[in-house]
Amino acid sequence: MVDAAVVQGIALILVIAAAPGLVALVLYVRGLARRVDGLESLRLLDAAERGKLQRQVDELEHGVVVLIAQIRRAGLTPEWSPAPARSETSPAGGQAAETEMLVDLWQRIQENFDEAEMKDLAFELQLRNCAGDTPGASARELVMCAKRHHKLDRLRDVCRRERPEGGF
Repeated sequence: MVDAAVVQGIALILVIAAAPGLVALVLYVRGLARRVDGLESLRLLDAAERGKLQRQVDELEHGVVVLIAQIRRAGLTPEWSPAPARSETSPAGGQAAETEMLVDLWQRIQENFDEAEMKDLAFELQLRNCAGDTPGASARELVMCAKRHHKLDRLRDVCRRERPEGGF
């Protein structure tokens, strides 16, 4: 029969041998989580930029329609007319809707709260490490932090309470 002290010694050696690997694995997973958070922030920035560009395109399209109507009312024939609008379907409808909601919340927070107030929101929701370098980055990080901790509804409620006129 194997002595209990020998078994404990072997177990201790195994734990000591595995410890560096476990520590490395934990650090690697944390690094991956930070990278995913960074990519999600970039996705939101891209979505905000796409929304801004889409609004500009919509305004230009409206302007072209108005100008063509003016040309026709003047009794002239326009040399160019826009092609009929085609229907576009979003392949990731659920994700697109979520992205729009996140971008909208981020932009409303940026418009309605200063950086100190954003820190107060994070404190009230018990969210840590949500600060950014600029007001926009702070608002984005606050939203992403709330998303990670499943507190988006609570964040929206607190924003609504603090800024009832803010459209939250």
